[in-house]
Amino acid sequence: MKKIYVPLFFLILLSCKESGVQLAKPTTFLRYFNGGFQDQAQAIIETADKGFLILVNSGTVCTNATTCSQYRIKLIKTDAFGNLQKTIFFPEPVSADKDTLYNYQGFGLAAINNASGVETGYVITGREIYDTIINNNPTTASALLMITIDNTNYSATNGTPRAYRTFPIQANGLGVAVSKTGDFYIAGANLSNPVADMFATKINGSSFSPEWVKAYGSGGDVMAHKLFLDDQNGFLYWSATRTNPQTANSEMSLIKVSTTDGSTLHQFYNPNGNVTFNLTSADVCPFRNGFAMVGSYSLPGTATNYSKVAFASTDFNDNLLDSMSYTITPQNNIVPANSISSTHEGGLLMLNTLQKGTDTNYHLIKVDSHGVMLWTKDYGGQFPDNGVQVLQAIDGGYIVLGTTVLAGVSCVLLMKTDSDGIIQ
Repeated sequence: MKKIYVPLFFLILLSCKESGVQLAKPTTFLRYFNGGFQDQAQAIIETADKGFLILVNSGTVCTNATTCSQYRIKLIKTDAFGNLQKTIFFPEPVSADKDTLYNYQGFGLAAINNASGVETGYVITGREIYDTIINNNPTTASALLMITIDNTNYSATNGTPRAYRTFPIQANGLGVAVSKTGDFYIAGANLSNPVADMFATKINGSSFSPEWVKAYGSGGDVMAHKLFLDDQNGFLYWSATRTNPQTANSEMSLIKVSTTDGSTLHQFYNPNGNVTFNLTSADVCPFRNGFAMVGSYSLPGTATNYSKVAFASTDFNDNLLDSMSYTITPQNNIVPANSISSTHEGGLLMLNTLQKGTDTNYHLIKVDSHGVMLWTKDYGGQFPDNGVQVLQAIDGGYIVLGTTVLAGVSCVLLMKTDSDGIIQ
């Protein structure tokens, strides 16, 4: 197993990067970021300048590295080599005695392009968490949150200090997409209905008001944190873990929604062919003339014991094209599959989190266009590592985003390997 030997924790906090990494072509690197809070990585995109923008939930009131009650959204901007350029908080600190008024979490991130296709800014979706009273009982509620910023000084294009917008929808925004005309589409978890537990909405790009809101689901549904827009044909796509009404087991599902009115179609997939298994859907990406999904199998009767990582690919008409599963060491209470990305040569890369003794490591699976395994790589050290997202950079290298707990503090990991999964 390839090991990542972590520098001294206090040097990481001071430098926010690992020293001594030798650069290769394509450039490989290993970086850690932390500002003193419990930082949990959520999403990453490659920006027009070939750098990277990382979405982070920064826990400011926490009981441990993974449990927090107060958050701010943080953006980390790096150059193409993973060097820190800028850190932005949402909202910015006002004063020490007022910081507890703000409780924001972000889950989805996308670029905003103008009519010519030039990147002009970014949009974040998530939730604002606030205290309220329902039926005379104090409780915590969530409102759908959207933040739009430009890509120069990271302020709002309408002249106000960054555009924070909350909508009267009890929801967590998990995925966001932007149309060519500047409208926004958001999908995520619907918190106001225990059965129809997913939602999608169209936000008008001029008035920033919802044009339609639709709820979907069958109870216990979990959406993967990505949303894709087929602007030409007028459809939204996302993947989710759903309960199949015919088998009562959890399976992969591809959700297809009309951008006109939110009407929906969905299809279940069970690549293993065994309906007694429960199958999560962790992520989805555009692939060939359709999509590819990655998920995890749990053994019959043991919902938290996972023994396989699986993928399924479909065309735009929801027809299953290929499927494959990959046996792993049984994982107890850890959902191994995290993320999937198509590669330039037509294959797929899957990021997983695998249990190694008392710790967890990052794990990559590289497959060809039909899911045949080409290689696997493990990365990790003496601390818990949890995969978040994988993508291929413009220069062909592979980007891995994750969260690593160092000395009890959650830090953001940004790693870039070459096309063979090697750090040099």
